[in-house]
Amino acid sequence: MPLWRRRLRQILYVLLRAVGVRSVRIRVRGRPLWIDLRDKTLGRYFWVFRTYEPFEADLLERATQSGMTVVDLGANVGYLTVLLGHRVGPTGRVVSFEPDPTNFALLRRSVEANGLANVTCEQAAVMEKSAQASLYLSEVNFGDHRVFEGKDDERFNAGAARNKVQIRAVSLDEYLGKAGLTPGLIKMDIQGAEVAALSGMRRTLANPDLILFCEYWPHGLRRFGTEPRRFMDALIEAGLDLYEIDEESRSLLQVDFEELAERYPEHGLANLVCCHPDRAKRLLETLGLPVGGRGQPPARAGAPRAT
Repeated sequence: MPLWRRRLRQILYVLLRAVGVRSVRIRVRGRPLWIDLRDKTLGRYFWVFRTYEPFEADLLERATQSGMTVVDLGANVGYLTVLLGHRVGPTGRVVSFEPDPTNFALLRRSVEANGLANVTCEQAAVMEKSAQASLYLSEVNFGDHRVFEGKDDERFNAGAARNKVQIRAVSLDEYLGKAGLTPGLIKMDIQGAEVAALSGMRRTLANPDLILFCEYWPHGLRRFGTEPRRFMDALIEAGLDLYEIDEESRSLLQVDFEELAERYPEHGLANLVCCHPDRAKRLLETLGLPVGGRGQPPARAGAPRAT
């Protein structure tokens, strides 16, 4: 993106906020998306750059096949839901979970703006069991709402205490069982509550054809009350092989937990793609990628970027 355009959008962002504009419709990766300009982090990023983590988005699109059932955990305003809704086509299905009322309203508007009748939006968090829960809201990053009180507001919420709202939580195994759905791909980004969600999707994870995209954020995991190693162990116990998505080199790297923990002792995060060993070869062929390892030259993407 030209520097002048980036600067112009940054100026416009400030001006629109100053006059009280809240939600706006933009095009992100060529698709309509509703965003909230009060979101000083993810909303601002979408407004300026019109994309987010583009290599991971490319991989998700490549891994998603026509007719597939996809689950989006932590859908936010629908960035990936919209992309994947178009990819699965009219014979496929996307089920998107977003617990925050504001994000959920924009998610539904984004889905409607794209004419995606194959997307089901659920205003709920995914955890180990179906119940009521509290959602603690960030005022500066609407992608950092959490189902736990992290007590790190000085760093992550501009020093302000978080407000909370009551929400619905569901077990993914229970939800999918009632709906009669078997997903081929799950994307999970739920701000440190991943181990709880994994506990409620053991049956789903046993599907040998499943592909799981998820985030490793040690700070969030610890604030939830889980050691990062337990998160990795839960994935491995589910029989999954783990690969790290490297945005900078546009490559996949085999995960060595000790090396990953050393790189991200507390803050910082990594995005992972996980699948059963028998699925890995087919997945990598679909993605057009070999696999590199830390300490080796990265294995770069061979396929062109999605547009």
